[in-house]
Amino acid sequence: MLWGMHTQTPQASLYVWAHIPARFTTARDFVNWLFDETGVLLTPGTNFGPAGEGYVRISIAAPEERIATALQRMQNAL
Repeated sequence: MLWGMHTQTPQASLYVWAHIPARFTTARDFVNWLFDETGVLLTPGTNFGPAGEGYVRISIAAPEERIATALQRMQNAL
């Protein structure tokens, strides 16, 4: 679990799917809040259908330095 977001290590993917923190009602609410607070943009799971509610998709295809910066911003906000 990372900051209230349960995740699983992907086996062969460029994305991590994570549960949104419990204090948020919808994936879109969380994504909007996170962007407003940190400038980090995640994809709400609902972009992939209704079963994606409660999840976000996080790309891990960016350079490591950029991912580290995003994670630090998320940690500070959450």
